[in-house]
Amino acid sequence: MTAADLVFDGVTLRYGDTVGCRDVSLRAKGGRITVLLGENGSGKSSVLAAAAGLHPLAGGTVRAGEATLAHTRRGLADWRRRVGLVMHDPDDQLLGTTLCEDVAFGPTNLGLPRLEIAARVDRVLAALDLEEQHDASPASLSHGQKLRAAIAGIVAMDPPVLLLDEPTSGLDAGATAQLERLLLEMRNAGRCILLSTHDIEFAWRIGDDAVVMHQGAVASADAARALLADSARCAALGLRAPTAVAVRDALQARGIVASPAVADETSCSLTTKRRALASVVVCVGCCCGRVDRGRPAVPVDWLKAEFKRRKLLHHVHLTISGCLGPCDVPNVVAIASDEGTFYLGRLETQRHFEALVEWASDTWTAGTLLPLPPLLAPLRFERFSTPATAALAAADATVTAVIP
Repeated sequence: MTAADLVFDGVTLRYGDTVGCRDVSLRAKGGRITVLLGENGSGKSSVLAAAAGLHPLAGGTVRAGEATLAHTRRGLADWRRRVGLVMHDPDDQLLGTTLCEDVAFGPTNLGLPRLEIAARVDRVLAALDLEEQHDASPASLSHGQKLRAAIAGIVAMDPPVLLLDEPTSGLDAGATAQLERLLLEMRNAGRCILLSTHDIEFAWRIGDDAVVMHQGAVASADAARALLADSARCAALGLRAPTAVAVRDALQARGIVASPAVADETSCSLTTKRRALASVVVCVGCCCGRVDRGRPAVPVDWLKAEFKRRKLLHHVHLTISGCLGPCDVPNVVAIASDEGTFYLGRLETQRHFEALVEWASDTWTAGTLLPLPPLLAPLRFERFSTPATAALAAADATVTAVIP
């Protein structure tokens, strides 16, 4: 595989009298992940269809590296070697009676030798953690496994450009994290990845570049972090800001943090006005920390007393907050510092909160954010199912800031 950019130049795609996308010009770079954002019907899937050569273009050109898409039999055959599409529903791509047969379908059509095909199938299934399903029927796989199987069938053809249509749809948190790791590995190997998604949190974590579609046209294109870290720009484009950005803005509005995120940083940069090392925001909101919904209690009074006893309130802000989400994870804590924002979830025992306070105390003593202790490290996660804006920007009655 040789790295290649995918370039659109004035592309228009029609379905009869309906315009799918119009006059689209964009560049998805090799070795980077470009995310297509926008509401339903904005043209994201049409851009992918045009890139995959599924329909003749009504205007413009698409190039992958030095090759230009041509809607001839030979031209499309050559294009399939360069550009692979993973469809929204992986069932549409899984046609073999066994997984290994399905993954071998593309390389077989390329005319590769039998031993090379077998080697590619084994290599790809191992890379995608599907070795145990080698001889399984695709119909027996879970949705996440089916998605990886569909990706395996494309990757086995070794195209430099990979297209994915809403790849996180229907995936749980674990499968989404596994997909993220896979896509980052392929990006780091030099592959050009262009994907559409409605999942802003996923786009925030994984995107290098972002293109926002609106009514079939490109509304905005920029580095993903620069675009998504600007909540006003997101709102103007009809996008919800990522939760990390919502937390930053809400805390900043309350005077707890002062500086906005820097566009090219890998995470939101937060600096408290009082030069505190960090802000610890503990959720006791709509349900994630509520005992009446079967959640373990958050020891709020103990936290306040312990922070005060250790004289941490001058150095590590403690905020007892409304809902941070996601509500399927109990007792969420946001840690905001000038090194970024991250989240802990499932703090279900007193020992967890004791470890949190010890970590905050040790961190302040050291003058830098220390690695999380072994008890807390497995509780770190990145996914949010609901935005944090509503609760953190709510009235004073819903948020108690413990700051002397």
